[in-house]
Amino acid sequence: MKEVIIIVFFVLSSILQCDAQHAKRDTINEVVVTDKKVVVPPASSQQIQSSISQYYRQASLQHLLQLHTNVFVKNYGIGSLSTISIRGSSAAQTQVLWHGVNINNAMTGLSDFSAIPVSFFDKISIDYGSASSNPAMSGCIQLSNDKPSFYKHKKIQAAFGYENLKNYTASIGIATSNRLLSNRLRVNISKAKNEFTFFNTDKQRTDTLTHAQSNQISVMNDLSLKINNRFILSWHVWAQHQQREIPPAIFEASSVKMETTTAYRTLVKLEQHRYQSYSSTTTLGVFYEQYAYDDSLIQLRSQASVTNIPFIEQFNLILPRRQKVSLQLIANRSFLTGRTNYSLNKAGIIASYSVDQLLKHINLQTSIEKEVTDVFQVPLIANVSLNWDAWHFIKPYVTVSSHYRMPTLNELYYNPGGNINLKPETSKNLEGGFQLNKKWQTQTLHTDLTLFNRKVNNWIAWYGASILTPHNIQQVWSRGLEFIGHYDINLASRRQNDYPKDSIMMIEVCLAKKSASNRIEKKRTVSFDILYAYTLSTTEESAIRNDYSIGKQIPYVPRYQLKGNIGLKWDQFELSYVHTYTGYRFITSDESQYLKPYGTGNVFASYKCQINTNLLHATLRFNNLWNTRYESIAGRIMPGRNISIGIMWEMQ
Repeated sequence: MKEVIIIVFFVLSSILQCDAQHAKRDTINEVVVTDKKVVVPPASSQQIQSSISQYYRQASLQHLLQLHTNVFVKNYGIGSLSTISIRGSSAAQTQVLWHGVNINNAMTGLSDFSAIPVSFFDKISIDYGSASSNPAMSGCIQLSNDKPSFYKHKKIQAAFGYENLKNYTASIGIATSNRLLSNRLRVNISKAKNEFTFFNTDKQRTDTLTHAQSNQISVMNDLSLKINNRFILSWHVWAQHQQREIPPAIFEASSVKMETTTAYRTLVKLEQHRYQSYSSTTTLGVFYEQYAYDDSLIQLRSQASVTNIPFIEQFNLILPRRQKVSLQLIANRSFLTGRTNYSLNKAGIIASYSVDQLLKHINLQTSIEKEVTDVFQVPLIANVSLNWDAWHFIKPYVTVSSHYRMPTLNELYYNPGGNINLKPETSKNLEGGFQLNKKWQTQTLHTDLTLFNRKVNNWIAWYGASILTPHNIQQVWSRGLEFIGHYDINLASRRQNDYPKDSIMMIEVCLAKKSASNRIEKKRTVSFDILYAYTLSTTEESAIRNDYSIGKQIPYVPRYQLKGNIGLKWDQFELSYVHTYTGYRFITSDESQYLKPYGTGNVFASYKCQINTNLLHATLRFNNLWNTRYESIAGRIMPGRNISIGIMWEMQ
């Protein structure tokens, strides 16, 4: 009763104080009461904390992933293509989900993480294993934003970033809303020269990277209309244009290669909620991407474009006793545009069921999926996950699943070299582990340990003489373990307003002209993070006679990755140090050549300052502090020690 009286008194005093200062124009639109409950990520997944993503507001997603996740990022040179490998997978076996829709290029099956701005998204999470939210054969990256708020509100953000490689980034975000409409516009512009010096071991001299400029503009807009309390209609647009030079490798004398990419993605969604037990979501998208390549040195010019039209209809039904049934109807049409009419069409259905308390302590999630295409046959796949809540802070889990990956349009129809007779890659997966979540009065511990085992049949590999052609020639076995650990010590915690120390609730009063979201949180913590991945991904069978890759590690899959982070937050100031270690990576299938292990040190610092209702946020990054010389891809030297700064101004 005492806590209730204190909370009511705090709310009333806050209202009276705000009204006294803004009686002429400001009114209370919404009161949101939230608990202090710690949100625990699902098993075999990781959600990037906002304290980490704040340092990458003027950077691309590849920078964040390579320092703060168990994902291995393959950089084809600074400012060039960046792809990922999760648990020894190929890049095409992973997916990137935007509003639940895969945005991988339908032509290549890849996403370029150097072209995805971190500032466009409020939430970034990684599914490493076979979760119900992960439709990929291997892991997936989920990009999402906060749900729209329908009250009178306006917020403007402007940011600028500089890197001493002569790289510049500017961005602006404008969010407005009222009782019916909510709109959020974000624009990001980057201009990079990527200039740095390095020692060229191939030529035994000090070189300066040349022909590495990159210019990119990205625009994203999210418009939501609240039709009534049950229906919300939204329209999401993401457009990008990038032009970049491909620098020479260390063994090349020079380069004049150029790449130009244009991407236009749009989604329309209709969400319906009824009686808190039924919901449905209809999603229709149109993705168009164009790629142009020019190498005037050898008179090579090529251009290709692809259109992808995804459709998803999902129904969710909440049943008694914490049961949930979901049905998803999916369809997709992708086709190459231009002089060819090559296409790949598919349709399917996904049914899933989950129950939170099966036999009191067991949580069950299961799904089954069947698709049909107009090119090849696709197998029936299924997923079963069990979580055991027998103990208060330890949760063991196990997942058994099967998956597949369809060949891309390039693999089927590339001219010359495509193979229309390709079969889908198929996999059988088994993983298990446990989560440990313990919270004391001032300390929090979260760990996630996973053992995984996956066998992929019909693995697609390109081989040949003068013309490379894809073939289903290999069986690949991936196994290993992953560990994610976070330990947090809370030295002191309070907001600028003095909350009662024994209160168990936090209260946020959102005003039309003055929102609590821009208040600087007075928090003093020390945190420790450890990420470790051990991956064996080897070829077990091959259709090639006397294949020397049998029993050998897949190229560019490191056996060991270790990343550690120690951070300090003291009111408005934050400081952290991240150290990474990446083990040997073989660059040939017979393990005859390899890249040496490397480690990097990185320092991050930030400071927040509030001026009336405005917020000023400055960040500083020392990248590769120990000036380590390393190559992510053979022949592509990455920058040594460099510094980047960022300034963000938020007005409400």
